[in-house]
Amino acid sequence: MIEDTYIKELEDKPIKLILFSGGIDSTYLLWYYLTKTDYQIITLHVDLRVSYNERWKYENYAVENIINYCKNNYRDFYHSKIILDIRNFSDGEFEIPAAAFLGSFIARSLSTIDSLTINDGELDYKVRAPEVSILMGFIEEDNVSKNSINDKIIELITKEYSNIKSEVEKPILSKNKSEIIKEIPPSLLKYTWSCRAPINGEPCGECDTCILIRDSMENL
Repeated sequence: MIEDTYIKELEDKPIKLILFSGGIDSTYLLWYYLTKTDYQIITLHVDLRVSYNERWKYENYAVENIINYCKNNYRDFYHSKIILDIRNFSDGEFEIPAAAFLGSFIARSLSTIDSLTINDGELDYKVRAPEVSILMGFIEEDNVSKNSINDKIIELITKEYSNIKSEVEKPILSKNKSEIIKEIPPSLLKYTWSCRAPINGEPCGECDTCILIRDSMENL
C-alpha cells in the first residue's frame, strides 16, 4: 500500500527522486540536495517489513523525524512511503531490489502519465516532470555497494521498468563515511538509524554498518 503521500502538484523542473531509508548516507543526500541545489525533491521510503528482525520499526522512526526536521529547517519537498509487508512470505533481504523497482516505477509514472491510482493511495501528477533522476546513497565502503548481484538487479530493473534517460545515480559513491558524518549537521545526524540487526531497540554494534560507523567516528 502507499500512505503518507504528499505528491500533488509538481513544478515544471527536474526532479531528484531519493530512495530514502533514514540512514546516514540517504540522509546526507537529502540534506545536500535540499540545501545546495534548487531541484525539486521527492523522497521514497520503502518500508520493508521482514520476519528476521524489526529494523523497519526504527527506520520508520528515523524517517519520520528526519523528514519533519528537513521540512521545518530547510525547504518543503514531497515524501512518499510504500509498505511492503513480507513477514509471512520470505526471510530473504530484498530492500535494494524493492527500492530500485519502486523508484523506477514512480519515475516512469512521473514522466509518462498525469495520474496514477494504486490500491488505496493516489498519486495525482498535475504537471509532467521534464526530467527525473533516481538517487541512491551508496558509498564504496559499504558492503552493499560492492555487491555485483545487487548492481545487476538494479540495472535490469531500471532499464525494464523506467523510461527515464539516466540510470540510477550514486552521487556519493566516492565519499567515505567519515566525510559524510563530518558534513551532516549534528542536529540532523542524531535522527538517523543505520543498524541492520537491532537488539531491544538499540544498535547491535556488531553488524557491518555499526562497525563502519564506529570506525568512521573514531577517524573524525
